Amino acid sequence: MTLEQRITALERRVQLHRRLIVAVILVAAISLMLAASQDPKVNDVVQTKRLEVFNQTGRRVFVAEADSTSGHGRAAVLNASGGPVIVATGEETGGTIMFFDNGKKLRLSISADEGGGFLQILDGEGKSAWSAP
Repeated sequence: MTLEQRITALERRVQLHRRLIVAVILVAAISLMLAASQDPKVNDVVQTKRLEVFNQTGRRVFVAEADSTSGHGRAAVLNASGGPVIVATGEETGGTIMFFDNGKKLRLSISADEGGGFLQILDGEGKSAWSAP
């Protein structure tokens, strides 16, 4: 094989490699565009041990979790300072919903279990002001 033949063969290989590189780049670019244009996958079920939702400023505003000792469910809506506003819990025989003022003092408690329901309204000092069964 002469030098000219070797150079011609190398030029053909380089040209082939260039075409292959361009084809790979085009396939990659098209794949990226297709992936970016598709809607994000929405799961039917999300499973977690604890869920925290944050607002735009990074403050936690909602928490849902399983109690670490009993395993019962608990959900809380929090105010801007992180204090509870509404807390809902589930127990073996029923559940409780509690409403707080300013995230500090319990104001209203509603409970239900196998025996019936219970409603309690508390005063500014946290003492029962009114309750039903």
